[in-house]
Amino acid sequence: MKFKIIFLHEFSSAKKFCVDYVKTEWGISLEEAEELVSPCLSDNEKLPFGLIALVNETPIGLLFAVERSDDVSVKYGPWLVALYVKEEFRKQGIGSALVKRACDELKKRKYKTVYIDTVSAQNFYKKLGWAFVEEVKWRDEKTSIFSRNL
Repeated sequence: MKFKIIFLHEFSSAKKFCVDYVKTEWGISLEEAEELVSPCLSDNEKLPFGLIALVNETPIGLLFAVERSDDVSVKYGPWLVALYVKEEFRKQGIGSALVKRACDELKKRKYKTVYIDTVSAQNFYKKLGWAFVEEVKWRDEKTSIFSRNL
């Protein structure tokens, strides 16, 4: 299956897809979802930025890069957050490609290390070469923080 990854600001209807996902998956209000997504739609030379995976111009996945993730830990950054691939497109390398592209973009922007947190995808990140940093409590759940040198 052929897919492409582009910046969110290059895809005019990206905002609705991203806001709907964040609102539904994270259980936050529409306003909170828009507050998270909107800055990632800009053409930023630093952070934040967003990436979207498309098949035939249809959004199937997304990922944001942000300076810090206050929800988990303020002592690390930058972060990759909100990695998502529609269920019917999983296990086809799209999530890995989104993460790789985001890491490549961060490296171009002179960042040395990037972080990600996960409640359930520890093995996914280990397979991609990420290093476990620590486990923290977030929204009454244990979440694992991983890092990757760029």
